[in-house]
Amino acid sequence: MSELKLTPCSGSFDDFYRSKFFVGDDLVGKKSVYTIEKFYKTQLKPEEDGETQTVIVAKLKEAKLMLKLNYTNASCLKAMFGTSDYSKLEGKRIVITAERERVGNEQLNTVRIYGSPDLKEDVHVEIKMPFRKTPVKRTLKAPNQQQQQPATQSSQKAPATRNEDPDNYDRSA
Repeated sequence: MSELKLTPCSGSFDDFYRSKFFVGDDLVGKKSVYTIEKFYKTQLKPEEDGETQTVIVAKLKEAKLMLKLNYTNASCLKAMFGTSDYSKLEGKRIVITAERERVGNEQLNTVRIYGSPDLKEDVHVEIKMPFRKTPVKRTLKAPNQQQQQPATQSSQKAPATRNEDPDNYDRSA
């Protein structure tokens, strides 16, 4: 019988089971600027039994984590920049944050595109969701130009702090 190899643990469960993608809980209380580096298609299998799905993800220059683009966030990118062409969206700066939303029967923190420092004014968009009768209305925010600082990889682990003025982006995330 072979001997069980044990290795001491360091860090936390969260570090061990860490996703490769941003999740809402990563962004609670933060609004951080990231630059879209590249888009990729990948296959993901849900945690629970289910079919493998093809998803679009964005690699962000300032982050180790990637952004999964669901229909809402993809629609926000198109509304802000006037295109859904991947190559034309690369290099664009976006602000992401967490928002509480009902998903099924649960209230969860979801990842949402909040706006862009490149916007000159707020952009209002109505997103026609395939499973809803009424469109989802969102306002994508233009920044207060005095508070602009890009996110950095090392700052991803900083504790969440509540930004008192939601129109001033918290760049410490």
